[in-house]
Amino acid sequence: MWQQLAGSAFMKALNSGAETFAGIDYTNVYTMLDEVVTPPPSSALSTGGGRIANVRVQDVCRLDPYEHVLTGTISPTTYAIVMDALDHDGPAVAARVDRSACRRLYMPGLDPVDARAYVPVLFALPRLVSTVLPMVSLGGAPLLRAEPPLRCYVSAAGC
Repeated sequence: MWQQLAGSAFMKALNSGAETFAGIDYTNVYTMLDEVVTPPPSSALSTGGGRIANVRVQDVCRLDPYEHVLTGTISPTTYAIVMDALDHDGPAVAARVDRSACRRLYMPGLDPVDARAYVPVLFALPRLVSTVLPMVSLGGAPLLRAEPPLRCYVSAAGC
């Protein structure tokens, strides 16, 4: 988890080059309830030549309750944002997103009584618990007391 912290050596290296490229549209969706990406706005894309939209789920649906895993697996708001990006030229535009998503509990295509819909969430639970309990790993990752050193190839400068 050290490497996912804002300001970590890994994140600095990861962002040392352009994040986006000309001719490609980028829609980055994030939730303020994210317990993995902290602080949540640190996931924003900001460099490069691509057309970028960083869309906070709560800017579309103020009371959206979903955190990291559920935002990507069942959130109707995230689904609406993604569909906006796919249905239009350019990245998503929060003001254009269908607000009817705010009245739903899950994205279209999911059947809440079908147990298979919950597999991604159940698979992620041990890792999610690990993010809020310091020095506890239920996902099998080794516990480290500090960020490990980086290899030279992870930054834009290279080796």
